[in-house]
Amino acid sequence: SNPLYPAGLTFDTSGNLYLTDPADHLIWKVLANSSTANIFAGSTAGYADALGTLAKFDGPYGIVSDSQGNLYVAEYNNHRIRKITPDGQVSTLAGGGTAGSANGNGVLAQFNHPYDLAIDSSGNLFVSDFGGHKIRKITPNGDVTTLAGSTQGYSDGTGSSAKFNSPIRITVAPNGNIFVADYENHRIREITPEGIVTTLAGSDMGYADGASSIAQFNRPIGIIMDGDHNILIADQRNNRI
Repeated sequence: SNPLYPAGLTFDTSGNLYLTDPADHLIWKVLANSSTANIFAGSTAGYADALGTLAKFDGPYGIVSDSQGNLYVAEYNNHRIRKITPDGQVSTLAGGGTAGSANGNGVLAQFNHPYDLAIDSSGNLFVSDFGGHKIRKITPNGDVTTLAGSTQGYSDGTGSSAKFNSPIRITVAPNGNIFVADYENHRIREITPEGIVTTLAGSDMGYADGASSIAQFNRPIGIIMDGDHNILIADQRNNRI
């Protein structure tokens, strides 16, 4: 079989590909130079930390890998960030399982439908907290803080003075700046490591090319930076890249 609905992908340092399958609640692995997908972790919908297919997820979406080959998964329905070691051991890095916005260490923190993840060169994770309209940060030791965002809306600013509307996908540049596909605001936002939020591109919902303040998107859903530091956007409702 193959992933029913692949929603997130990442490569480890050995070139193995990992895919999240939120419809089947599975993590799939495709070995480097192979075209065969095998279940790496997960089984039926639920919540369980365990090895490989003894573990359970509920709605895994975003996935990233670190330099040691560990995987991190944004678990949309369980409101958790899970960690998977290279040998398939699944644990909970952060999130207590109930929707909320509490900061704290590990399971004391709360997320609200976390959707995507990005990782910087220091091993910090950044989470697009879709339902909470925030961008969260998780240090390597599991300390969760809110980098930017507050209530649902749109405003540039620093930290909690900024507002997002359903931030969906996220990526980190080599300089540590974070770029966010702000789905319901139809904009691409940029955040410095200090939490200063600006609008990189986009205005009202629509379709237009042009300078950043003239360009229009319609629910930008995917975002990534290429080797030349260009930002590429999957513009969902406009059916364009």
